[in-house]
Amino acid sequence: MIDVPSVNLLHTSTVARWHTQPVDHPYGDPQEALANSSDPAPEQVLAIICQQHQFNYLLWHEEDIARSVDVSDS
Repeated sequence: MIDVPSVNLLHTSTVARWHTQPVDHPYGDPQEALANSSDPAPEQVLAIICQQHQFNYLLWHEEDIARSVDVSDS
């Protein structure tokens, strides 16, 4: 079972972290977690969630740039 408070903490702590330093994987290697996908440990699940959150975080920033009025249409 996924521990929802742990996921909430992951989301808030990584967003704060990534706004002050380069995006990284503080919850471990998601590829290693996926290799054990038949029965991943809770930490491995958090590594996978963190990677998905990283992709979303990067996408949000690209969307912010796309919505910016300071950017030309070309």
